Amino acid sequence: MKRIGIMGLCLAAVCAMSALATATASAALPEWGKCVKFVNQHGKNVGNYENPGCTKKTEVAKTGAWEWQAAPKSIPSPAFTSHGGAAVLETTSGPFTAVTCVSEEAHGNLSGSKEVREVSVLFKGCHLSFGGNEGGFYTCGNGLLPPQGEAKEGEIETRNLKGKLGFISGKGEENPSVGLSLEPEEKKGLFAQFMCAERYLVVRVGGFPKGKGNDSIISPIGPVNSMSVANTQTYKAQEREVEPGKFEEEPGIQNPTHFEGGKEDYLETETSYSKGPFGEIVQSAQTLTTVNQLDSGEEVEIRGTS
Repeated sequence: MKRIGIMGLCLAAVCAMSALATATASAALPEWGKCVKFVNQHGKNVGNYENPGCTKKTEVAKTGAWEWQAAPKSIPSPAFTSHGGAAVLETTSGPFTAVTCVSEEAHGNLSGSKEVREVSVLFKGCHLSFGGNEGGFYTCGNGLLPPQGEAKEGEIETRNLKGKLGFISGKGEENPSVGLSLEPEEKKGLFAQFMCAERYLVVRVGGFPKGKGNDSIISPIGPVNSMSVANTQTYKAQEREVEPGKFEEEPGIQNPTHFEGGKEDYLETETSYSKGPFGEIVQSAQTLTTVNQLDSGEEVEIRGTS
């Protein structure tokens, strides 16, 4: 296989009215927010939901113990950080075997009720495996038009990214699968650019107007419909059944490649050698698991069911 290497308690009646207005004005699901305990100053339930995930409405309005408060008003400190393990960015074709990074860290901000902004991802300990078993290993890192100056050896930093929540599957169902897409904030801009083998191999990810992938990458994110101080994103490649009960990864094919009912969304990669002409634009996929947590330590919910 060829490879190339993202998270109160209300007692006053006036607070109850404010949160109800927020819930009424919330955007379409899925969305960020909080499911909070909801009682008035007399200790009486005045919410519209009967469960702590705010997915089951009460039969009689304003008799439940819980109420939904959509972002951004319910999340005053939206900054988040993330960390992850080994990361690999794979392509559907190419002469190299793998660019693998030992770890990943990122930071950004939740935005509105379902978006993220100003996301920057830093991969560390990155190297290229070249020429299969007979080849060697070469350090990879920013060095050509990096986003914030020269990076340290072995580090690859993405450009500023943005993204949004969407349904991967199960929209309108009790247990939907929700994903988070990421794409460059700059329109038709690069996702990342780096070099390997002492400036021998230059790699550009995304930013191809004539490409077919829309230069976005989607990862499942969870938990859904429950409050949590951290969310987990899992980037993975599609699998194919090579024989009954045995599966292998599809090199460079992301899973998923689109939101439910949406357009195809995947990354594309282009390479050049010794600063020569860039080659063919090919589809690429990332495999990585990240854990995102709000800097404030607040609990947040990704609600997929109303």
